[in-house]
Amino acid sequence: MRNFLFICLGNICRSPFAEGLFAKLAAQEKLGALKTQSAGLIALPGNSATYMA
Repeated sequence: MRNFLFICLGNICRSPFAEGLFAKLAAQEKLGALKTQSAGLIALPGNSATYMA
């Protein structure tokens, strides 16, 4: 299994969006078993992704 980590500052918009988009495209292309996650360099516990992500 390959692992992919998408990182931005707060983990509330860019990295969750990138993770979701990558996972969707990887599934469409049938790339096999992948694990995707997003993280933030200064993310605060309890803050979730915005509805726009």
